[in-house]
Amino acid sequence: TSIAIGIMLQEKRDQIPDGLNQKVFTEKYLPEAFPLDDPRKADITLGHLLCMSAGYWGEGGSPGVVYGKVVPLQPVPGQDIRNLDMSSLRTPLWTAPGQGYSYSSPAPHIASMVLRRLTGMDLKDYIDERLAKPMGWGAWNYCLHHGDYHMAHANGAGSIAVHATDALRFGYCLLHKGKWGNKQLVPADYIDLCNKPS
Repeated sequence: TSIAIGIMLQEKRDQIPDGLNQKVFTEKYLPEAFPLDDPRKADITLGHLLCMSAGYWGEGGSPGVVYGKVVPLQPVPGQDIRNLDMSSLRTPLWTAPGQGYSYSSPAPHIASMVLRRLTGMDLKDYIDERLAKPMGWGAWNYCLHHGDYHMAHANGAGSIAVHATDALRFGYCLLHKGKWGNKQLVPADYIDLCNKPS
């Protein structure tokens, strides 16, 4: 999700001028989030979502972390695959955006919702066009079926299945500053950002 966002930021620079610092809980990026259930969400940036520092409650038994100090968190309802978008948006915050880290799947999924809004493509289709096809991946997909239920969109938090060799191709591309052969698939400056601590 993060790498797809990095590609999108270059392609849609005029639509998301502040890049990773862009506040995304606005009518332009996430109209389905309104009215906000917590006014602090208005301060969440795209970068917060990708670094899991947006303040979203950790999933399961995941604690929060503030400047290296562990903060125990009791489990709360998080993502519901039967309503992935809205359940992600409605997951509560345990702290203000940027004030702590907690592993929480709703955050990267919300980033994928922003990508979907700006590109008009689902995350899976965007990755397929920008990375999988240019690198020659074999068959791959997101887990879109859970029992008898079919998810409408790829989960930006994960559940992706690729051949091991294609995962290596992806890693190789990232190790070469986003280049695959003579094509710059991922902006090199975004790769640099990915290599820095959040």
